[in-house]
Amino acid sequence: MQRNVQDSIGILPQPIVNLGATDCRFWRNLGVPAYVHGCSPNGMGAPNEAVDIDEFFHVLRVHALSAYDFLTTREN
Repeated sequence: MQRNVQDSIGILPQPIVNLGATDCRFWRNLGVPAYVHGCSPNGMGAPNEAVDIDEFFHVLRVHALSAYDFLTTREN
């Protein structure tokens, strides 16, 4: 996922620990790598909530490429 973000926008995101506000911990407990990568939360839950279309397509691209990488890469 880091490589796909970097290839898309030129920034290498750093993995950080969150406060458990996502379901990632359940996947990780099952041995499945889990990360959160999404649109900016600016305005989240506010009237007229919206996201930038270019940012949305970036997130969509990263998720699709990362899912493909995960499903087609076999560990030795």
